[in-house]
Amino acid sequence: MPTLSEQWGCARLVLLSHFTVELPQIWLFHPLAQYCGLSTSVPFPSLLTMAYQIAIFFVLEDTTQRDVVLVTLAELRRAGVSADLDYAGRSFKGQMTQAGRSGARTVVIVRGDGAVIRRDGGAEQLVALDEVVATLTA
Repeated sequence: MPTLSEQWGCARLVLLSHFTVELPQIWLFHPLAQYCGLSTSVPFPSLLTMAYQIAIFFVLEDTTQRDVVLVTLAELRRAGVSADLDYAGRSFKGQMTQAGRSGARTVVIVRGDGAVIRRDGGAEQLVALDEVVATLTA
């Protein structure tokens, strides 16, 4: 077990390395990249836009039992997936419009016991309602 003075000596060497070797590289990278003509901008949306985007949006048909979908929604959220559904009682068309406005990349259309999963750029996938969480988190 290292003594206290040996631990402080090690900590001093690590800090010295950080301030004399790593810090100048971090501070000088951006000005040097601009000087050499390298672009350092990226086409990311703002943090506010990313924070409000929904990954999965549930659209319910009239015959759907809302309670079952709320349980599925809660399971997805517990798994760390950003998911939402319409709480205003909109029509199917209105829910689809809301899904588009939310920025969701995946829309789950729930019909009775089953669900159709529509992903951006992918084919529709028909799954049982109790398999939605496993399918979306796989």
